[in-house]
Amino acid sequence: MQQTPEFKEKAKLTQIAMKDMFYVLFGTAYMHQYFDLVMVLFSIILALIVPYEGLFITSQSQGMTNYHRWLYDVFVIVNTFLGFVIFYMLKHQKYNIEVKQKWRVYITAHAQFKFHRYLKVQEKGKKPLMHTRFGEYFFVLITIIFLLRYIH
Repeated sequence: MQQTPEFKEKAKLTQIAMKDMFYVLFGTAYMHQYFDLVMVLFSIILALIVPYEGLFITSQSQGMTNYHRWLYDVFVIVNTFLGFVIFYMLKHQKYNIEVKQKWRVYITAHAQFKFHRYLKVQEKGKKPLMHTRFGEYFFVLITIIFLLRYIH
């Protein structure tokens, strides 16, 4: 997809809104970069100290080094809980007007960015994946597989 100046502007506004929200919520606009750095350093330290076969099937793939196994598993485990942490922090800050304003600005900017992408796809005469028969069938198939596998 060719990135127009309008597309780049909407993406930039979304990124600025996200950094503003991170600053209000965490005290720094670069929390995601610090978090990535800590995860990589933690994985390197664990890879040097502890030999590891991997916790998840995908981290047990052939050709993966000990470091990559640790990095993958740390990433999966931490991201499993990250949503709950951010939810708790937002819930804890729900009476903070500045957090509410930044959150609203971020959600609006992100929604406008996504809607702009949606309109560009429609201008080309295409449909987004979830608006096609294949997308609907695929979603139903994945849902059925999930239900059959995990709900007994």
